[in-house]
Amino acid sequence: MGEGLAIVRKHRRRVRRLCQTLIVMDYLVIGADGKEYGPVDVATLAEWARADRVRPNSTVKETATGRMLPASQVPGLFQPLAAPPTAGQDWSQLPDYYRRPQPTHAPRFGGGSALTMSFVYAGAAVVFFFVLRGIGLVFAIYGVINAFRAKSAGHPGGAAAIVVSLVALAAVTVGWIVRMSSGQPY
Repeated sequence: MGEGLAIVRKHRRRVRRLCQTLIVMDYLVIGADGKEYGPVDVATLAEWARADRVRPNSTVKETATGRMLPASQVPGLFQPLAAPPTAGQDWSQLPDYYRRPQPTHAPRFGGGSALTMSFVYAGAAVVFFFVLRGIGLVFAIYGVINAFRAKSAGHPGGAAAIVVSLVALAAVTVGWIVRMSSGQPY
């Protein structure tokens, strides 16, 4: 305990300077004429920057370390600021760079369920024609009815549904004709 206190007393000035450096960093501004202006703190540098006396490419020198650096590297000096509102702008809303993008949704069309059912019925018509025979023709007719409902509701896939369901109806009808002409029971 005594040794630590002796070290602090011996290096009191260095410790005080280090503490001041950690709390407030002072800078010297090297002017275009080569003269040093300051020492000043970051708040004063910020005032000089607003007055256009210090620019991002101006050279500054840390008084504690003697390190030379551009003013743009001084923390908190050149922060990107929001543009001031101008006449005619609506500032009741956040600017675009603060706004979260809204999710985009596919446009909704009427007749979506009729479109889906027309495809389901058309597929079921072909399957059931081979499995359950007679019921396939009924499913094909329901497929055509739902396809026309989707088309009349304005769904862009309505025309395709009509084509698919008519092809399914034609296939089932031809299957029925072939089956009846060959003498197989329905």
